[in-house]
Order: sequence, then C-alpha cells, then structure tokens
Amino acid sequence: MSNSNKQRYVIEGLALGNDANNKIADVIASRSAAMLEQNLQENFETILEAKMSMAVQETLNLHTQKTQVMAKKFLNSSKNQLAQNMVDTQQNHQLNSLSSNLSLEGLEDFETDLLPEVSHLADESGAITVETNAESVIGF
Repeated sequence: MSNSNKQRYVIEGLALGNDANNKIADVIASRSAAMLEQNLQENFETILEAKMSMAVQETLNLHTQKTQVMAKKFLNSSKNQLAQNMVDTQQNHQLNSLSSNLSLEGLEDFETDLLPEVSHLADESGAITVETNAESVIGF
C-alpha cells in the first residue's frame, strides 16, 4: 500500500469517525431535549397542582372564617333577641301586678298534691340546660 492509499484510508476513517460522533451527538441532544421537555412538563404539572391546592386551601380558610363570623353574629343576635323577649315578658307579665284582692279563703282545706303532676311535666319536657356566662349582662 502506498502512502497516498494510507492517507486516504486514514482520511476516510477519520471522516467515518467524525460522522459517527456527529450522529451520536445528535441522538444524545435529541434525548436530552426530550428529557428536558418531559421534566418541564412534570414540573409544570407539579407547580400547577401545588398552586391549585393552595388556592383551594385559601378558599376553604376564607369560607371557614366567614362562616364563623356569621355564626357569631347569629348567636349574638339570637341571644340579644332572647334577652329582649325575656325583658318584654317580664315587663308585660309582672307577677307583682297581679291583683292583691285574690281570695285566699279555703286554701287551708285544699288537699291536692301537685308534686306528681309537676314531676310528670318535668319528665315530658326533658332536660333543660342553661349555660351561664358571668361576663354577659343578662347572665347567659
């Protein structure tokens, strides 16, 4: 083999090696681009999901706060209305306004035991629980 043939084989070998390197580099670049695109898509979905979760949580927190405020307003309004009704009832039906000319004659002979009837009424009405609040003007 002559020198020119050797040089030609070396040049062809280098060209083939260069082509192979370029093809390998192209494959690596395309795979890297695909991996980058997939990672960006996954990160986008993760970020989107996290932001949506945060938005939902903020909405729930806001709803909870508004519900608590409305419940407090309702309870205060109900308490005030109940207190006003109690005051109105006391003013309209005062026990001391009963006529003092009731006849008490014959009560000494009145032999009826009211305890069973009172017990029966208490059983029918069930348990009544009244919570007291020392800080409240009306006591509950």
